[in-house]
Amino acid sequence: MRKTIVTIIILLVGTNAWAEYLVEGDRLIQNLSQDEVFILDIQSADLFQRHHVPGSVNAPYSLWRTDQKSPQPGMLPAPEELKKLLDRLGISDKDQVVIVNTGIQSADTTAAARVF
Repeated sequence: MRKTIVTIIILLVGTNAWAEYLVEGDRLIQNLSQDEVFILDIQSADLFQRHHVPGSVNAPYSLWRTDQKSPQPGMLPAPEELKKLLDRLGISDKDQVVIVNTGIQSADTTAAARVF
């Protein structure tokens, strides 16, 4: 019982620590026109075509992970590969990046956290 309570407290503390990084939809809409806001949509290209936040750029989750041919599949790409991806997408170190996903499955939220 004690171990469970400690785990719950740690999870709650961890959740609050990340609260400043979460953006409500209304706040995002109010800031869409700001140049430093970059909306990164990590859903698949076909889902992006059906629905997405206006002005967002699509870079599916698979781009943020190494492929099955890699010695370590599913890991973050090497730093130089990530830099190329960020440059190609037009993301600068001055941008405030908002990561958007479909939210259809619980894994979608996990994917956004892994890209973060």
